[in-house]
Amino acid sequence: LMNESWPKRLNIPLNIRNDKIAAVDFIKNIVVAIRSRRSEHNISPKNSIKVGIYFTDETVQERAKKLLEQNIKFIQKDCNIEAFEYNDEDFINGVIVPLIGGKLSIDFSGAIDVDAERDRLQKELEHVAPYIAQLEAKLAGDFASNAPPAIVDKERQKLAEAKEKHTALEHQLKSIM
Repeated sequence: LMNESWPKRLNIPLNIRNDKIAAVDFIKNIVVAIRSRRSEHNISPKNSIKVGIYFTDETVQERAKKLLEQNIKFIQKDCNIEAFEYNDEDFINGVIVPLIGGKLSIDFSGAIDVDAERDRLQKELEHVAPYIAQLEAKLAGDFASNAPPAIVDKERQKLAEAKEKHTALEHQLKSIM
């Protein structure tokens, strides 16, 4: 039925394959970190940002710089980065994202109205706090003992999600102040 032979396996040494996979993972982690922080801070992909990188480990630094230089155009286009710079010393400028062997700093100052974002986060915190108090009071009262366990578990899950959202909002508020 079939006349073609099976594809032949390429004999690529395992360490070279793993190095290439690690390189792709490194670049992917940078892109994912930038996109995630954009999403957390409600920054549109249309708005350009500035990114800085600092390496704490010199063995990682040389290889990482080489990988970044090879892929910088892709990263800049994919993440809409107006400026990408290497820093020789530790810095605190914008949102800090830990990397293996270094730190990534994402500066959103030109991409958002800081006062409007601070107000939005404050309003959202003011909305979440009473909701948490309401759920805690509900679970502390007769509801927890009288309701079916499945319903109580759903309410506990809602409480955990609300607390997680509250913590995330507080973290975002601190990061833009």
